[in-house]
This record gives sequence, structure tokens and C-alpha cells, in this order.
Amino acid sequence: MSLISMLLLISLISCKSQNSKIVGKEYIYENSNRKFSVKIIDHKNLIINNTYNCTEISDKFKNISLNKKYKIIKNKIIILNPNQDIEIPYFDNSNCTFLTTEFRSNVKHFYDGRTIYPDESLYTFPKIDTLNIINDSIYYYKKTKNGSIGFVFKQKSHF
Repeated sequence: MSLISMLLLISLISCKSQNSKIVGKEYIYENSNRKFSVKIIDHKNLIINNTYNCTEISDKFKNISLNKKYKIIKNKIIILNPNQDIEIPYFDNSNCTFLTTEFRSNVKHFYDGRTIYPDESLYTFPKIDTLNIINDSIYYYKKTKNGSIGFVFKQKSHF
């Protein structure tokens, strides 16, 4: 067996084994205001769900569910049809203050030159194109204009 054939075989086996570990599982990032989850349906399909626990917010944005195709390369889930960034509008009458104009525009400047921006992870639904598998968790991380955004999705259950 040639070296190239052997490497290809090892690559296929490692991808299949990684895929088998995650199929049928749900991974969740959750806080008091939001539940963000990734459900691995089968070897090719997953669902990304985002639910805000807010009042006075349009159902269109309160519950966002996206069906996606994926493949696994080493320890990465590559989304084959990634969504575009979904813009969550301002909801000034909501009980979720992080969705308000005031929260999102509250940039702070400190005397030592630091600039603190509002936490984008609270009010954004980012373009998810790659997820990293590490042990029993899935990680999403991207740099943004004003820093970075990331989520740690912990394995919860079979569905």
C-alpha cells in the first residue's frame, strides 16, 4: 500500500470515527436570556437553534432554526451551507436589555486608552461556518471588528 493510500485511509477512518461520536447528540450554550444549540441529526445534517427568553420580541427573531449540511475534517465540523450573519434588530421594549439601543450603543472609553464595547455575543447570531470538537463540547470562535465572539456548546443529551 502506498503512503498516499495509507494516509487517505487513516483520514477517512478518523473522520468517520469523529462523526460517529457526535451523531444523535445535542450541544447547548445557555444562559438566563438565551439558549443556543447544535443538534447533530445524522452524518450529514445538523440543526442550529437560537431561542431568546425575552418578551416583546418578534417570533421571527425569538426562535431561529437553521438546517445545515456539514462534513467533518479532523476535529472540525465544516458547515457546507453557512448562514449569513443574522441581524437581530433593536427591541427597546423587551425585558432583555441587551437587545436595546442603549445597551448596544454604550461604548465606554477609559483614561488609559482602553475602549470597551458591548458584548456582541448577547445580541448576534453569527455566520457559523466552522465548529471545533473538543472532548464532549463544540466550540465556535471568530474575531470581529471590535474583538471576538465565541460560544462553548456543552453536550447535553441524545434526542
